[in-house]
Amino acid sequence: MTHIHIIGDQGQRKYDEDLVSQVNQEIEAKVRREELEKKIGDLQARLESEQENPKPKFKNFTIDELVIAGREYIWLPQTKSQFTIEHPTLGGDGIGIAKQKQHHGKNWYQAHAELHGSGLYMLRIDEFVQFLNLLRRSDVVYDLAGNRITKDESRSIYGEITEHRDPWRGEWLDVNFKVGPLTNKLRLNTNHRTDGKLVPLSSEELESCVMKDCYIDLLSSTNSQGLPTKESNSQVFWFEHPRSNNDSVTRFIALNSGARLNCYWSPESTNAALTVRPSIKLK
Repeated sequence: MTHIHIIGDQGQRKYDEDLVSQVNQEIEAKVRREELEKKIGDLQARLESEQENPKPKFKNFTIDELVIAGREYIWLPQTKSQFTIEHPTLGGDGIGIAKQKQHHGKNWYQAHAELHGSGLYMLRIDEFVQFLNLLRRSDVVYDLAGNRITKDESRSIYGEITEHRDPWRGEWLDVNFKVGPLTNKLRLNTNHRTDGKLVPLSSEELESCVMKDCYIDLLSSTNSQGLPTKESNSQVFWFEHPRSNNDSVTRFIALNSGARLNCYWSPESTNAALTVRPSIKLK
């Protein structure tokens, strides 16, 4: 039989148990510190990554603010670009377009300045045409807060923009036309932003389009810039084509004699009925 001899004073046994408990507590505290340090390190790395590669978001809107302000804007789905926003609830990319126009009586430059001061932007021609098609033809239209809007409201907004009636209504669009100094070809400048002065972020040669004043098929036949590519026998939309005078911008107006996309208007002109429709997009 094997005899086990206990070495040491049995009276010290309690001391040893207390020591073990103390050591275990120190080990557990160290593990917790290491886990906390790892979480802090992971959070720091994620924050640094988001600062370097920020996700698109709604400017300074919180989700609560989006629910409130978003009711005044219509969601226009679009192909992802440097200017589009990723919607937090509807999914996909697009921009927000105001139901109501603002800044009555401002010229083209003043309208840009007013919008940019609020973090908002003017619509390009192609965005405006897509907006009209959404209002007229889509069965499902949402506001920016993610609520479905009724067909009656869509028709009402479309009618306010396009109906042939008085009083006349007009809105500026974010396009001006310049002749390229090297090619001597007409260029379309858009996506204007204010950086000390008003500058276009996009400039490209005018794509093939109708180059005469005539009735056009605005909603079914346009190029990627939003300009019409076909004449039309229906007298719904009249087109006034871009000129090479280096001083032309775009507006859309509707009055009792018809609706017109005018691409040779003076940026300095103004009228109490001439307005701008704000849009929410990335800077």
